[in-house]
Amino acid sequence: PDYSAIKCPLLIVAGGDDKTCPLPSSEMILQSVGTIQSLKALEVLDGVGHWHCIEAGDIVADLLVNFAKSLE
Repeated sequence: PDYSAIKCPLLIVAGGDDKTCPLPSSEMILQSVGTIQSLKALEVLDGVGHWHCIEAGDIVADLLVNFAKSLE
């Protein structure tokens, strides 16, 4: 995919134990998107696999709310 075409704010939530989308893949996507550095972020959840919202729902919710608030 042409990740450089993405220009909107972006938060990637990655599980430190994710085998489906390992951390290096998330890091590559973050670096490849065209969004300016100050509007993109990668949050890694240690001990979490691919099902972030199930394994760490409260943490994911807090990350999303805080990221959205940072855009105001």
